[in-house]
Amino acid sequence: MNKNSKEIDQSINEIYNNAIDQGKSPFERILCGEPARQYHRFNEIVALIGDLQRSDVSVLDFGCGNGEFYKFLNFMGFRGAYQGVDINARLIEEAKKRFPQGNFSNTNIDDLDCVADITVMSGIFNVNVGQNIDYVRNIIEKISKSNTSKIVIFNAISSYVNFKEEKMFYISPEDAIGIAASISPKFEIRHGFVPFNYTVAIHLDGKPWAGIEEHPV
Repeated sequence: MNKNSKEIDQSINEIYNNAIDQGKSPFERILCGEPARQYHRFNEIVALIGDLQRSDVSVLDFGCGNGEFYKFLNFMGFRGAYQGVDINARLIEEAKKRFPQGNFSNTNIDDLDCVADITVMSGIFNVNVGQNIDYVRNIIEKISKSNTSKIVIFNAISSYVNFKEEKMFYISPEDAIGIAASISPKFEIRHGFVPFNYTVAIHLDGKPWAGIEEHPV
């Protein structure tokens, strides 16, 4: 039976609290698997964000965990404003301890109150907690409507694999495209550049963020 949103949030917190208790490294405590694979996913996100050197760009990291994407952005030369949010209070406390200069808060989708140019969701759908595609659609739609982001970027594990693990949640690219197209006519998908993963960027203002000049056909 599919769980409702409240039950899913509870399951997420239980799973990550257990990972925090058992994990010896920051990567184990957020169930990211191999660190290199996480950084590959981050690289895909950065490629879709565009120019990180702009100081007038703000990023909302929804499902920020213990702040690893914040670390990666700074390593890549990010000069804008960052805010990380997560429903797990213990992960937020860890993020604050790791990066005291960062801006992190414990909140869920219904209480989200943040304005950002770009919203990023990395890995938040990957763990199987009893969710379904309607839950994924609801999160992405709420994020798209809840702030002034020009781009919403999310990634997922592709259903086009030759082996599936029960503990992971797989989303077909067709479903992701359907969600994106229902929100905006302009979106991008990068499939397979990271093994078993893909990344989607939804342009909410109808224009590419990276300054691509459009010409009439």
